[in-house]
Amino acid sequence: MEPAYWVRPEERRRGIASQAVHAVTLWAHNALDTARIWLEINPRNEPSLHLAQRVGYHFERRLPRHCRDWSPENAQHDSWHDCLIWSHLSERVPVLTDQDHS
Repeated sequence: MEPAYWVRPEERRRGIASQAVHAVTLWAHNALDTARIWLEINPRNEPSLHLAQRVGYHFERRLPRHCRDWSPENAQHDSWHDCLIWSHLSERVPVLTDQDHS
């Protein structure tokens, strides 16, 4: 399972994505019995890299030119960038504290 997330710029740094990814992770492990969940993160996306680590995901590997940069005008002009794969296994379900949400 691969969840995705995005938060409006004016709502960032409030813990919204951390809470949502944590909740989806718990739900997928517990309700769906999903053993492994992963995130594909652009290496330049520092906030998402910190989020992954904060909610208990672990770095697995770098996939060269794996993720697509979507061009809204013309899909034939899309480019590709490396992705970092971060995974969460069902036996690693952390408990977030109020400090983790800031």
